[in-house]
Amino acid sequence: MNEFEAELKARAFVKRISPQSAPVPLEPYLADVGAKFLVDDAMAPDEAGYSMPIGAGFLVAVNGRDRLERQRFTACHEIGHIVLGLPSEHGPAQLQRHPNEICCDVFAAELLLPVHLFRPAIAERPATFQALEELREVFQASLHCLGSRYAALSREICAFVVARAGVIQHCFRSPPMRSSGLAVRRGMRFPAKSKAAKLRGDVEVQELVEHQADAWLEGELNGVVIEDAIHDVERDTSLILLTCDCEVISNALSRSSDPRASYERDGLDELSGTLSWNRRR
Repeated sequence: MNEFEAELKARAFVKRISPQSAPVPLEPYLADVGAKFLVDDAMAPDEAGYSMPIGAGFLVAVNGRDRLERQRFTACHEIGHIVLGLPSEHGPAQLQRHPNEICCDVFAAELLLPVHLFRPAIAERPATFQALEELREVFQASLHCLGSRYAALSREICAFVVARAGVIQHCFRSPPMRSSGLAVRRGMRFPAKSKAAKLRGDVEVQELVEHQADAWLEGELNGVVIEDAIHDVERDTSLILLTCDCEVISNALSRSSDPRASYERDGLDELSGTLSWNRRR
């Protein structure tokens, strides 16, 4: 199974349950798969949760030490294992996550932030962490989860970027950014004058920062990029939001030529996560 298939199955699952308000209640999801829910206070700090068959149903357990938003994500992730029929595959922390786990992350993000509730919530909100903090209160989801879904569902040319030790690890692009052929290169270091670089260098920056587009993006274009960022000192991890005001000169791609395009217009496959933040902004 790939991420696209996992997203489709999650979308169908959410449509059947049809949650009508945020934060999305988890009880109907759990009931649909016949799962009992347990908050396990005895789990190790590095464990998020687990699921297992019990009798005719399942048990979904989350770590009682975790924040509520992480517990909610973990519960939906474990429901993903049940619905998708994927076994858990956890290796050493330094290795790349197994595709099964990524598919269940995708599934969980759709359950927590369904398109029919989340897209209207972001329609009038800019790509800033102040806006995501507001959504965090409404949806009880992590900034990582919110940021990746914001990019997945946005109609703007924007991206949500995750970096560790000042190096780009993941870039979640909006459908218009993908269609334009623009990208933030994995493995690149922060531009020297970026907000992300300044925060990591222990310089306080409150305002958004404007750059020439080619400081962050690959592709032939004119215009500027507006950057917002936060930095987790303890984990040396940064989250970055980039919004483009660009004229794309070349590499533009027609959505109609992309077999996923019609689906992407309704939101895509971006990953979520469970970071908690001791951050500068």
